[in-house]
Amino acid sequence: VSLLRGGTAVQQRLAAIISPCLRGARCGSAACRVCGHRFRSYFAGHLAEFIATDYADWCAVSLVPANQTYPLGRLHQFNPNRFKDRVRRQLERSELKDAAVVLGVDFAVQIFSQPNRAPLWRPHAYMLIRDYPTNVIRAELDKYYPPAQHTPRPIYSRKIDKKTVLRVTSYAYKCEFKIRTQIVGADGNDDTRGDPLEPRHLLEIAPLLHQWGFGGRYLLRGFCRTSDPNGKLTLQINDPISEFVRIAMSETEPAL
Repeated sequence: VSLLRGGTAVQQRLAAIISPCLRGARCGSAACRVCGHRFRSYFAGHLAEFIATDYADWCAVSLVPANQTYPLGRLHQFNPNRFKDRVRRQLERSELKDAAVVLGVDFAVQIFSQPNRAPLWRPHAYMLIRDYPTNVIRAELDKYYPPAQHTPRPIYSRKIDKKTVLRVTSYAYKCEFKIRTQIVGADGNDDTRGDPLEPRHLLEIAPLLHQWGFGGRYLLRGFCRTSDPNGKLTLQINDPISEFVRIAMSETEPAL
């Protein structure tokens, strides 16, 4: 908050929203560290509970589009709704069209090993896909996400171990982001090191997180909304055999 107070007029207005956040009177901003962690715990916990008891297998998929890069100071040009719509259309045109999918939009600042290359914001996706094996997922998505020089591995998928599912679902919605620096690992292969964002990065992304809200950074596909007698909205997967995904939608609406 102290960083925001010394920033631009937009950043100062955000500081005025977040600073009064207290127990029993939360600000509800997606840029607030406390509210962000509360939402993430709620979202990931209920999602983990559902996946752990679901009869179907799930896979976790990291998706790093090579063409989604933004210079520092230009992250406002990224449109998360357009990003999600593109992934949604790709799924609809593939063998994954009937899959239930949870997608979270994540961010990193990439630092290149070449000293003459400027750092870039790298928006990317973390998906949880139901009832499709990793080979089918790769075959369907590879055509949309070819490797590039600065993105040699745009897709990584693996089957979820339901014994450690909470660790996986917590990646579906992050509220802290990293600087990824290209290094050479101990084995001599290319690797990356993760470090916390610098103050200038936090000042840039915080107003955008608030603008996008919680709902702006995730996609639920293959689910339908229902409500209980008390009017509490929940999600139900589009499969009559499966149980309810107990996520209260009142907690997931954008906070503006």
